[in-house]
Amino acid sequence: MTPNQQRRRSVAMTFWRIVNPPTRAVAGRTSWWVVLETTGRRSGTPRRVPLARGPIKDSVAWLIAVHGTHASFARNIAANPRVRLNVHGRWHAGTASIRPLDDKTLRRFNAYARMGPRTMGIDPQLLRIDLDEQPAQEPRGDRPGLVDRLLPVQNRVINPLVGGLIDRGLAPPTYALIETVGRRTGRHRRLPVANGLDGDTFWLIAGLGDKASYVRNLQANPRIRIKARPAHLRDGVRMRWRSGTAHPLPDDDARARHRQLGRGRPGYRLDGILLRSLAAMAGSDMLTIRVDLDHG
Repeated sequence: MTPNQQRRRSVAMTFWRIVNPPTRAVAGRTSWWVVLETTGRRSGTPRRVPLARGPIKDSVAWLIAVHGTHASFARNIAANPRVRLNVHGRWHAGTASIRPLDDKTLRRFNAYARMGPRTMGIDPQLLRIDLDEQPAQEPRGDRPGLVDRLLPVQNRVINPLVGGLIDRGLAPPTYALIETVGRRTGRHRRLPVANGLDGDTFWLIAGLGDKASYVRNLQANPRIRIKARPAHLRDGVRMRWRSGTAHPLPDDDARARHRQLGRGRPGYRLDGILLRSLAAMAGSDMLTIRVDLDHG
């Protein structure tokens, strides 16, 4: 790789280390992502990575290795081509091979998957998986209670890392930072959320509904602080803290509200897939919260 490619890969790897753990937990259960499991070339243990789903037809699945043979899973496949693929919660075994990227096959992918090579690609390649006829046995790890196991990791590891990036202005405008007051401790609690800033109103969509800790904090004390950039570049890039009052709207259609807020914002729509998957896994109803921001 060139020095520029090495820098880009380093940035991408930092981003994926933060994003992949929560994405991996829901990827095999959504229509946009799958989970690819390879065998570590050095450790010999299973290694899983969420990838954008490609076309699957006649027992052949196609995926994109955005960083081509530089990707760890591609090097694992070179050492052992036997893989497993989780599609809609079901595991399939198969044999993988790396193929050159060609426009004809690439056009069969959806727009989201095609965006990867354009935005983050470093020598991108195609990944062909010839699936076995019989589905693979589901691993013990994919049992009920996944949300309960995921949330502690998200709250104690992922959220502080992402929140720190947002606070320093290093995160994309898709995300914002909210600060509530703990209902039991009285301490300030910060949480990264999708950026729903719209003028003097901030829209929050809670995937876990009123089960979410920050929602219960807001129900006890509706005063909140928000740090966000304008959602659209045309409105500027300045990021600052603003105070406001939160109003849960249980009668609002949270899914329709999210679609409205996501118009022209692919990153926000992508976050919505995670929210809907989280709500489905937890068996909860998504909740809209309107925050009326103070003036000045």
